[in-house]
Amino acid sequence: MGYSLRPMGVEFSPGERLQHDRAVVAGRDVSAPVRVTHFFSLGSPASRPDAAEEALSTMGVAEVVVDEEVSGDGRWHIAASTTLRLTPDEIRESVHQMTMLGASVGIRYDGWQVTLNVAEELQVASQRRDVRSVHDQR
Repeated sequence: MGYSLRPMGVEFSPGERLQHDRAVVAGRDVSAPVRVTHFFSLGSPASRPDAAEEALSTMGVAEVVVDEEVSGDGRWHIAASTTLRLTPDEIRESVHQMTMLGASVGIRYDGWQVTLNVAEELQVASQRRDVRSVHDQR
């Protein structure tokens, strides 16, 4: 009897299912919260999105990276790392919160993915071609 990557009776979106499966293949315990990264970007050149960084910090997100695509081009990207229990309800609530946060500070929420280290990425790459590098976009 084989191990199923998908919990029975749970309705994941295709992107959520891929992220859940990446975590499982990487050896993560998906019964506990796992590390994820949420991605944001500006649609056009602007000043550094300090308000987004502050809002994420206020939400309790301690690890936030704000980076300009090319120095001086005004195209900013944010990666915010946190933990998340990989259940459809908790995923959707987190995505909703991040989408609303982005809208409130004028930055686009681009989606999320399970954060893997190099060894885990190699494990995923060796096991399942369809779960290598996908992030859930809304």
